Amino acid sequence: MLRRIYTPIWKQNAKISPRLRIPDSFAAIWFAAFNAVTFLVFGFDKWSAQRSGWRVSESILVMLGALGGWPGGLLGMI
Repeated sequence: MLRRIYTPIWKQNAKISPRLRIPDSFAAIWFAAFNAVTFLVFGFDKWSAQRSGWRVSESILVMLGALGGWPGGLLGMI
């Protein structure tokens, strides 16, 4: 009886409904994808700037960062 009282609520929910893990997986995939895309777009922008080529619009870079890719954007700036 004591063991059931002190069981964390997330363990109880995972046993009852494994569908609760789907939003976590979606969020992880979302942020991984946007970080990868943002990293590549920032890298392409830097590469183009060095060669005086076509540049990526600043509004696109800001939008990608706002959608969750800001860590990839920070790494891409380096």
